[in-house]
Amino acid sequence: MSAIDKVRRQSELITVLREEVIHNQEDLRRALRRRGFRVTQATLSRDLKELRVPCVPTASGYRYALPEMDAMPVPAAPARMQNVAAVEVTGIDANEMAIIIRTLNGRAQGVAVWLDGQQLNDMLATIAGDDTILVLPRSVKSTARLKQDLAALLQLD
Repeated sequence: MSAIDKVRRQSELITVLREEVIHNQEDLRRALRRRGFRVTQATLSRDLKELRVPCVPTASGYRYALPEMDAMPVPAAPARMQNVAAVEVTGIDANEMAIIIRTLNGRAQGVAVWLDGQQLNDMLATIAGDDTILVLPRSVKSTARLKQDLAALLQLD
């Protein structure tokens, strides 16, 4: 399992806890499985510990609760993921309307997920194939700036 898979799983775990009342790890495991994430109890324990999610008493029994649920951010990919993404990217090019990022074969989706997690203001969306990512800027005026930001982020300077 990659770090990107872990980030996706933990993001979904936070979403589940925001949307559902979860009383125990088995309920959480089932909720994640319904959303496409097959996890073990040991993995859930580690995730809950890393995310610092306590099981708190309520009037209807114990439940998992996110501290300051509205303020809790979706976990970001570890800093080392920037280095991994940079190694997997082979080039970047752009015209006035879009940016293309070339990656090693089979690596585009992972890099695109990581880029999406960076929440760049000038980036509207990414679409990933096998070895190519189409990056759409928010406006034509921001294309050049976004290309520079992506090149720096991906250590292509």
